[in-house]
Amino acid sequence: LLTAPLYLKWALVFEDPESRTIWLAKALPRDWLDAGQTVVAAHVPTRHGRVSMVLKSVAASLSSPYQVHANVTLPAKGFVDDKPPGGLRLRLRVPSQYAGRLSAVAVGGIPWAAYNATAETIDFAADKLTPALLGRMQSIVASFSTSQLSINT
Repeated sequence: LLTAPLYLKWALVFEDPESRTIWLAKALPRDWLDAGQTVVAAHVPTRHGRVSMVLKSVAASLSSPYQVHANVTLPAKGFVDDKPPGGLRLRLRVPSQYAGRLSAVAVGGIPWAAYNATAETIDFAADKLTPALLGRMQSIVASFSTSQLSINT
């Protein structure tokens, strides 16, 4: 009877036993990030403390790209004092027409270069998990290129 809740937890927050990386939204179904959707995971337990996240997707328009806004809340005690050795990785499995098109990331309004468009991940290495970064992680904006998409008007 614990199988379904455990699989849901692993889809939202997964602690990789080999790399010791904390994954957020690793196996989130793509349609959960359709335009206008919101995904909330509150106080999910990990060995480093309880993790919360809110993911909101914003539709592309002629003047702006498809975006996912993320608010990630991590406990300072568990993620600064006792950092996960593999760091933290946020995966944004967007609808298939945007898959692999992650083109820019900002964390707390500051450009963030540690992302992999193909893997659809934003990476936070363990040595980067400072109190300042944890505060900025409450405002992550991931933009996806729409340059090859045709928009009918």
